[in-house]
Amino acid sequence: MGKNVDELIKLIQENIFAPIGYLLYAVAVLVFFYGLLEFMISLQDDKSDKRESGKRHMLYGVLGFVIMFSVKGIISMIMNLFGISADFDIN
Repeated sequence: MGKNVDELIKLIQENIFAPIGYLLYAVAVLVFFYGLLEFMISLQDDKSDKRESGKRHMLYGVLGFVIMFSVKGIISMIMNLFGISADFDIN
């Protein structure tokens, strides 16, 4: 029975969590680079609204990465606590 549970967890991770994780990482990268581009374009502008918006987007991208890495660490600690197989990796 334990082997079936491990296989089920691995299938869920490979088919659901991993693609969602990759998508979220990609969104965080896109948000960061969109903010960087927005900031760089507005450097010579006198309007600081675009610059501030770019800074916010870069901050949101970095915060997205920090949150995702934190969640990955917390899930790994919980899995180790319950003895779930070590090859299970949240992306």
